[in-house]
Amino acid sequence: HNHSLASKMTLEEYMNCDKILDMDNGQTRAIAGDYHTPYGQCTQEMLTLAKKNIDTKFLFVGLTEKFDETLILINHYLGWKKIYYTNKNVTKKKSRILTAQQRTIIDQKNKLDQELYQYVTLLFENRKKKLPFFAFKLFLFKGYNFMYKIVHPVYRYTKSIK
Repeated sequence: HNHSLASKMTLEEYMNCDKILDMDNGQTRAIAGDYHTPYGQCTQEMLTLAKKNIDTKFLFVGLTEKFDETLILINHYLGWKKIYYTNKNVTKKKSRILTAQQRTIIDQKNKLDQELYQYVTLLFENRKKKLPFFAFKLFLFKGYNFMYKIVHPVYRYTKSIK
């Protein structure tokens, strides 16, 4: 939703643009439900509210970088039967490496988000430990999903011929 603005800026300008609240602890703001606090004025209280909301209003929080593990846990908590997936819209273009200055700006603008991420990661790891045979379920899932990625395109193609 900020593409037209972002396309005219450097990364540093975008991260420092006070019109884009998402660049100032955007996850903490979203989960706390606070888009009224001005840019650069997020508080520890906002982080506390975000954590409370996760604890009381969210059934589950997953991690993108642990997508398969997230699906195993969602399957358990929601009772989903089919959780297999194929990748779509994956970019082939390599991301550029951030400079030290860019990384510093991102870190400064997202200190509360980083704390929230650590909190969610701990919750996630604790849920994994509580699920019996998690490692085995993950192993099976990865094997079945590998097969699904081979079979599913063939199935879709044969269905489209009819």
